[in-house]
Amino acid sequence: MIDETSKEIKTIHKYTKLQYLIDFIKTGKFALTDPLSWEDKNDVRFLEFFQNKKQLERMSASCFTRTAETFHHWKIYAEQNKGPGVRISFDKKRFVECLNEDFLYKEIKYIRINGENYLSGYVVDDLPFIKRYPYRDEREYRVISLKPIFQKRLHKVNIDVSVISGIRISPWMERNEAVRVKEDLNSKLQEKWHKIKNRIFQSTMLKNDKWIELGQNIIL
Repeated sequence: MIDETSKEIKTIHKYTKLQYLIDFIKTGKFALTDPLSWEDKNDVRFLEFFQNKKQLERMSASCFTRTAETFHHWKIYAEQNKGPGVRISFDKKRFVECLNEDFLYKEIKYIRINGENYLSGYVVDDLPFIKRYPYRDEREYRVISLKPIFQKRLHKVNIDVSVISGIRISPWMERNEAVRVKEDLNSKLQEKWHKIKNRIFQSTMLKNDKWIELGQNIIL
């Protein structure tokens, strides 16, 4: 397993669909996908180079972020019009402890295109974990499986649900619906991870009452 640069990282976050979270809670299986279908073809080609050099039949991957909540991550990965979204926070140390020796995991390094050989010094094992500098705001942490077994385009891995350290519900969801979703998640998690009960909230990214109140105080 590879995790050379991330000893200081305590929490990683995944923005995804509510149904993805529900499936994970019900089954205890965390789903990874085929990275060769990703939109960023620079990334895809580096993964292909790695896969071919290592003579791997296939790979699977999942992407997380190390950064605090951002509008960018909600908009790209969990926007409401693509289905109700959530941000799942994980205890990074406990999450990777669930993985076996067939997995690699590390934070992404972002490289500026500067000069003729700006990738000098990097080796084959770095290829899945380097991206171009314009993607730096993602602050990505990546998990890759070298020996995935796919079922219906997903590779599902046993992960203890108790590695979840918090859940935020989409800021686009109506508040009444968010309350219902929170109650439903609490009910589903109660048996497996009761400590999560007070760690499920709706994001206030789009409407924060305290922020608005403070702004109003300025004009009073």
